Amino acid sequence: MNGPWMIQGDFNAVLTDNDRCGGSDIDNNHARELKDCMNDSNLGEMRSIGCSYSWSNNQIDNNKICRRLDRAFINENWQDGFQNSYFEALPNGISDYSPILVNMLEDNHLNKNNFKYLSLWSYNPEHNKIMEEEWKKEYQGYAFYKISQKLKCIKRRFIMMNKQHYSGISLRVKNYKDLIERARKDLQLDPMNNILLEEERVIYIHLRGLMICEESFYKQKSRVQWLNLGDSNTKFFHNSIKQRRSRNNIAMIKLDNGEIINNRDKIHEEMKKFYKNMFSKRDGNISHI
Repeated sequence: MNGPWMIQGDFNAVLTDNDRCGGSDIDNNHARELKDCMNDSNLGEMRSIGCSYSWSNNQIDNNKICRRLDRAFINENWQDGFQNSYFEALPNGISDYSPILVNMLEDNHLNKNNFKYLSLWSYNPEHNKIMEEEWKKEYQGYAFYKISQKLKCIKRRFIMMNKQHYSGISLRVKNYKDLIERARKDLQLDPMNNILLEEERVIYIHLRGLMICEESFYKQKSRVQWLNLGDSNTKFFHNSIKQRRSRNNIAMIKLDNGEIINNRDKIHEEMKKFYKNMFSKRDGNISHI
C-alpha cells in the first residue's frame, strides 16, 4: 500500500507490563505477536495523550482491571507527512472503552536549530587543523572571553566545512551510488580497462566514506547507542529520529481555565508566560510542574 496510512483500533493485547493494571499478568506470547506484526509491517506507534488505559471492566477495589488495548500504528510515509499527529484516549464515561480521537497536524513550521557538534566531522582531515589553528590565536580580554571567541571561530569554520562536504549527505550518497553503478556497468563491457578500474576504485572509496558519515550523522541524531556503525543501519536510525521527534513534540496544552490550544506560536507564548510567572514569585512557594 503506497502513501501515508495508519491502522487504529482494539488489538486485544498489551505490549508491556505498564499497559496493564490489575487482573492477570501480561501474556508474553500475545505481546510478541503484536511486536512481530509491527516489525514485519514496518509500522511505528503513533504518539498518544489522554487516558493511560483505553479499556476498563468498570469494577471497584481488587476487582478493577484496566488495559491499554487501543493503539494507532503508522507507516513511514505517515511519519514524514504528519510528524505532529497524535491520538487522544478520552474518558470512557459509562462505556468499557475510551473513545479514540486521532488528530492529524501537518508540520509546516521550520525550526531554527541550535549548533550541535557532529561526530562525522572528526573523519575530515581539516577537523584537527581547524581546532589547532583557532586555538592558537590570541585574543585580548578575560579568560572566559578568550575561550568564547575561540569557540565561536571554531563553530563558524565547522559550519562552513559541513556545508562544503556534508550538506545533503543522503543525496550525496545516492549520487555516488548512481556513479558507481554506471562505472561497474562500463567495466562489464571492458573489464581490463585500467582507466575504468581506477575510476571505479576512487568512486568506491569516496562512497564508503560518505556512507560512514551518513550513518554516523543519523546515529547521533537518533541517540541510538546500542548499534555499531558500519552495519548499514541508516534507515533504522532515520526512522528512530522521526519517532523521537514525534514523541518530543508538544502538539497541544491545556490551560488553567480549561482552554486547549494547539497553535504552535500560542503554545510558545503560554510556556514563556508560565515560566516567567513561576520564577518571578517572591514567596518561594513554587509548585511542581
